[in-house]
Amino acid sequence: MQYYAAGLINFTLKSGQPYTKLKSTYVVFFCTYDPFDQGESMYEFDFFDRKTKTIEFNAGMHIKVFNSKGKNRDLNQKMLDFLDYMNGVINHAQGYIADLQKDIDHYVNSGKWVDDMDKLAYEMNQVAMKAAEKATKKKAIGDAITLIQALKQVDLSSEVIFEKVLQDYSNDLSSDEIKKLVEENY
Repeated sequence: MQYYAAGLINFTLKSGQPYTKLKSTYVVFFCTYDPFDQGESMYEFDFFDRKTKTIEFNAGMHIKVFNSKGKNRDLNQKMLDFLDYMNGVINHAQGYIADLQKDIDHYVNSGKWVDDMDKLAYEMNQVAMKAAEKATKKKAIGDAITLIQALKQVDLSSEVIFEKVLQDYSNDLSSDEIKKLVEENY
């Protein structure tokens, strides 16, 4: 949860903007399990001094975690209905939960969800490919630097080292990238 909450802050501030432009962040998790094993239907987190527990640090982040399995049911009825819905229970034949289920049924039966899942799979594949390319490039850079340093130890010229690194890493690094690596590490 911390990963997702912290990640949202990255999207509230553009590169180069002052921190005073940070906007408040509201993070809401809906869980089908109790992440804290306390039986609460809702957990709300603020930043307080650990010692006094009265001094609040306004971090601009507001976090709520809803637990559909919570035993403490002191929430409004609509929220309780939604938490029950997360567990497969529709309490009322009318109202927003019934409407939500109708919308979901329509979406699933229309076949549009198949197209959406295909698009999602494609996008996830693109992200994975970019991550793999980035990892491959990072490894190639590290390996090339190691090779440059080793060849430098045996007193080869920077030109010879460049040719050797180009021969070994031209599939992953451009000629300009290799030239720069040789210049920086020779």
